[in-house]
Amino acid sequence: MEPVTPKSAGDSLSGLRDVHLPPVPDGASLLPAVTAVVLVLILALAGAVLLARRRYGWAGEAERMLEGLAAAPPDVALAGAAGLLRRIALARIGPDAAKLGGDAWLEALDRLFGGDFFRHGAGNVFGGALYRADSAPDTSAKALAGLRRLLRRRRLKPW
Repeated sequence: MEPVTPKSAGDSLSGLRDVHLPPVPDGASLLPAVTAVVLVLILALAGAVLLARRRYGWAGEAERMLEGLAAAPPDVALAGAAGLLRRIALARIGPDAAKLGGDAWLEALDRLFGGDFFRHGAGNVFGGALYRADSAPDTSAKALAGLRRLLRRRRLKPW
């Protein structure tokens, strides 16, 4: 066996050729790549829409419920809004919200919505005043309008 010398190693490589890629076929297009990119963009947009609906859909539903109550008599509208508040509180606070009443209920609503609308504003009608027969109709309208403003802020999580 003959030892390999630098001269003989160089000679053996001189017989090799470069690797060449085959030519691109005439019918090749970018359609599969473009289709994949468009599909990914559509899926991302659909995901963003679903997240937005999940986050803000409940507030729109609550606003529609309040709009439906606007045509009702004041006592019926307040009772419906109180039921809506109870649903929101049950979803957000948990089962303990069902046990609250009076000033504790108003305080829990103020913590839930942020501010003092329920303890010191027109929303105090949702406490013990809700069950009194002598509540004024203008108090009902103010309370519903204030609740509508709070819901438009959409700070709460969905139920």
